[in-house]
Amino acid sequence: MNRSLWMLWLAVVAVTTIALTVSGRDMLAARTGARTRLAAFQGLTDRVREYDRLQARSERWPPRPTDTSLAQEVSATMAAAGLPPPSLANLSPDTGTEVPGAIGLVRLRAGMTLNNVTLPQVGRFLSEWRRRQPAPGGWTVTAIDLTPETGGDKPVGGDLPLRAVLNLEAIVTEGDAR
Repeated sequence: MNRSLWMLWLAVVAVTTIALTVSGRDMLAARTGARTRLAAFQGLTDRVREYDRLQARSERWPPRPTDTSLAQEVSATMAAAGLPPPSLANLSPDTGTEVPGAIGLVRLRAGMTLNNVTLPQVGRFLSEWRRRQPAPGGWTVTAIDLTPETGGDKPVGGDLPLRAVLNLEAIVTEGDAR
């Protein structure tokens, strides 16, 4: 092989090496940029999934009820269970507190007292209450305290009159009252 052919090959190899070096460096920079953008996109999709999860979770909880709606629900349930209106001695809704670890959810509490009711009447009330207040979002009975009524003549062989104290709780979204 003559010398000019060697020089030509040497020039081709040199130009090719320079071109590969420049394009390789650009390729590495593009790959690093693509990885950065891919990580940012992955973070964005994770945030969108979290938002969708929270949105779906908040939709299954009802908005905060008014105190009058609780009183109406109690009255309607008592009527459906056959309890006379004077048996409701007390209904005291309490202010709500935030649910720890849940954004925008509030735990509401209320107490109610039924006087001069029998055990079957309490059972009918609770059954009707559960039917009318489905979970999640409805008012749930969390505690029941039954004590015999004091004083007066007690019927022999019949159901003794009781005093029933019920604690109610509901988890609702914070916001406008419905």
